[in-house]
Amino acid sequence: MQPMSETVEALRELTLLGDVNTAHALKTMSQAVKRIVPDILGLSLTLTHEQLTFTMTAAGATFRGFPALVHHDDARVDRSRPRLALVAHDGQRDDEDRWQHEARAASSSGVASTLSLPILHNGVVTADVNLYAASKDAFDGHHDELALACGADAAGAVTNTDMDFLSRFEAAKAPERIRAGHVRDQAVGALMSRSDIDPDQAEERLSQAAERAGISEERMARAVLTLFHGTCGPDTD
Repeated sequence: MQPMSETVEALRELTLLGDVNTAHALKTMSQAVKRIVPDILGLSLTLTHEQLTFTMTAAGATFRGFPALVHHDDARVDRSRPRLALVAHDGQRDDEDRWQHEARAASSSGVASTLSLPILHNGVVTADVNLYAASKDAFDGHHDELALACGADAAGAVTNTDMDFLSRFEAAKAPERIRAGHVRDQAVGALMSRSDIDPDQAEERLSQAAERAGISEERMARAVLTLFHGTCGPDTD
């Protein structure tokens, strides 16, 4: 499996910031998954707190389309998030067989089945692994083995949710999010140094200043760095 170009860029940004563990974990995870599920099409690792997604795809794999909402007579499938559920108008979840059937029918990505696995730390979800395969039974009987390979919790496995492989679009945003986060961290550090305050106070000041000015925190962070240091990198906002 190979990383998307944006994932290559994102991992390069993390490496420059001193994080080599994410790249190693992604490579190790994808190699293990490929051995267990030969017809794997893709793997996405999402870091929950950081809101960063990294995606690996099978060599030569191509994916179509970016559908939004798929409507049915009595239900709607929301495709905006990787871990989804089919919700009927009466608020009750449809049975799993129908959900899986309609999810497969609605998919335009070439994905026939998916498996989502949460990664926990002290009982809290810190990351999600989303796996995508070309056959509908690719993950059957492999939940425990795949969870072990990914360092995830098999008990929290969810099947056939992100049939459109939308996580790859989140992965495309990762490089910009990493750069924006770095600028924000620098601004927080500058505020701490200049005002003799702790990180939480500095973050609150930055957030409040951005809200008052009606701009994003990244843009405010760049303004802070320009004020304190005279220069800042290009605005990605």
